[in-house]
Amino acid sequence: MEKKTVYILLGLILLLGLFLRVYQLDHKSLWMDEAFSVHHAGLYDLGSLNYNVAMTEAAPMGYYVLLHYWMGLFGNSVVAIRLLSVLFGVLSVGLLYLLVRLFFDVQVGLLASFFMAISMEQVLFSQEARIYSLFTFLTLLMVYFFARWFLLLEKESQKKDVKKEWGYFCAYIFTLLIALYVNYLALLFIFIFSCLLFWRIGWRREVAFKWIVGHLLLLLMAIPVFVMARVQFGIINVNLSTTLATKQLPSLLAKLGLFFYVVPILVLILLVGLLFVNRKMFEKIFFGQEFDWLFLLGLFSFSLVYLYLCFFPLRLFGIPVFRVPITNSYFLIRHSLFLAPILYVYVSYRIVHLRSFVAKRMGIIFLVLISVVALVVYFETSTKSQWKETAQLVHLNGGDRPSVLLDRAGISNEFLWRYYYPWDFDLIRLTWGEGRWSLGQLNETQLNLMLAGKKDFFVVFSKNEKTAAFYKNYFDSHYTLDLENDFYQIKVYHYTGNSTIS
Repeated sequence: MEKKTVYILLGLILLLGLFLRVYQLDHKSLWMDEAFSVHHAGLYDLGSLNYNVAMTEAAPMGYYVLLHYWMGLFGNSVVAIRLLSVLFGVLSVGLLYLLVRLFFDVQVGLLASFFMAISMEQVLFSQEARIYSLFTFLTLLMVYFFARWFLLLEKESQKKDVKKEWGYFCAYIFTLLIALYVNYLALLFIFIFSCLLFWRIGWRREVAFKWIVGHLLLLLMAIPVFVMARVQFGIINVNLSTTLATKQLPSLLAKLGLFFYVVPILVLILLVGLLFVNRKMFEKIFFGQEFDWLFLLGLFSFSLVYLYLCFFPLRLFGIPVFRVPITNSYFLIRHSLFLAPILYVYVSYRIVHLRSFVAKRMGIIFLVLISVVALVVYFETSTKSQWKETAQLVHLNGGDRPSVLLDRAGISNEFLWRYYYPWDFDLIRLTWGEGRWSLGQLNETQLNLMLAGKKDFFVVFSKNEKTAAFYKNYFDSHYTLDLENDFYQIKVYHYTGNSTIS
């Protein structure tokens, strides 16, 4: 394939990826996790930013610092906020092509980039103001620099380009450092790359010295990350087991606390380790052309399961593996998103090397159809709490200064309400945070005092059924309900009349 043709095709893939990621970028409201991102990034000084990240997040400060300066340049509109993730999502598509070309031919590189460009999950997290799109990009960049350095080491020629070798190694260390400031999972790559390096290269004194010293310097420069990790672990892990148990997880998994979130990655590492022990059988089954039928069967089966999960949640043996369809931002997916390019590369390699031309065409067409359906479901269904629609409803029906009673009024919900309702209003918090995992709430006496003299008010409930039931019964008993509306994950009620309590 001519270079000009390759560049044109890659350019079209990047344009397609860009279009899918900016399409309806502000159509869905910011959701809870994004509210925390914008709240932290919007703080005036970096000291306050770091403190808030340490108190509320399970990731380092890197992404939030970057978003802080990004918002300073481009503002805090939904489009501006999410464009940062769009940028890294599109760059990841191009970077995957460069990485794949180090080991495979042009067709595999283009096809892998194409699958990444149209992946619903990649589009989803490229439209979300969180760390995941950035970390996927940094992962690919880190692997790219490591691979370039590794390939130079494997050369048996005596005339090695020492300058290039040092350049790629330093670029790898620097990228790994940045990745570590974005996501603690970057530490896994040190272990993975160390195993690969000394298995393939062996114990060369100069290589081992460079490797050890480089990573020791990296760990020294990452001391602020480990300090924050210690604080976050102490805060988050205390009651997380109880919280996970309330999500119907078996007690064995719930007791893992924060470590539960890395279970999918640890399982993958274990699987890869087992495959490595039996690598000859692994290579034969997963790459051998005599097993083309097995690959196609697995491809179609996986695709159908993927399509099912776009519409429905999934429980296995009573365990809620996916509590919501995968078109929603779900932790089991988002914390493992950086591993997805492995799948795109493997599927592309196998399709390109299928012996049957018809099978190649069928495999590509089938995957494109699955991706199109998944994207349509994602774009056409509500997957984030509809705060924008809620604010518009109150604005149209609430007069000059409506009274709004907001349930579960922590940082996220109150921030989202204020973000989408820039007009004047009177806010009453029905619930508030008391520590990280508990909520305080008003009693009937306090409600009577706060609502005294109010002839009408709005009540906004968001994903808090226990307190919502108590308040709803109270308001229905003492006021007249004259408007109600159910938005995705939000319920809005308008009550009129003085309280029936004298």
